[in-house]
Amino acid sequence: WPRSRKTRAPRPAPQKQLLAQWKSSLTAVQKRDEALSEIQSALREQQQQQLAMESEIEAYKRDITRQQVSNENLTSVLRKVEGESMFVGRQIEACLEKQARLQDVFTKLSKSLEHTEKTAEAHKADLKALQGEQAAVDRAAQKVASEARSIEDEMLAVVSDQATSEKSGAKAAKDIQALRKA
Repeated sequence: WPRSRKTRAPRPAPQKQLLAQWKSSLTAVQKRDEALSEIQSALREQQQQQLAMESEIEAYKRDITRQQVSNENLTSVLRKVEGESMFVGRQIEACLEKQARLQDVFTKLSKSLEHTEKTAEAHKADLKALQGEQAAVDRAAQKVASEARSIEDEMLAVVSDQATSEKSGAKAAKDIQALRKA
């Protein structure tokens, strides 16, 4: 190759310099490979974390759905219980009103019973007095009946004596008449 004065061929770089550049380039490529490997590893780890998070999110979504269903069921049960509670409350109010009315009736009946018992006690006392009077009247009636029997017996005896006397007198009169006729 002819050399012209104006153009000079570049000088060959020393080999040490090229070797240093080569080593430096290799080191840079290795560092880039290591960095790439770390980035890929971090990316894989990030993807795994993302998958884990997505799985967790799905699990949370399922839990939320289950909880919503459970909440709806509990809300339904709560409404039912509240309705029953209101019904029972009304029933209790009705029972309390009925109890108050029955208490009034009971009080009136208790007073009436007390009055009736006092009246019955008074009637028992009157009955006892009347029974005493009845017993006295019965004794008096028995005494009168006994006296009447005694008087009747005396009268019968007197009548009998009179009849006997009359018969005796009649017989005596007959006897006297028979003696007179004889």
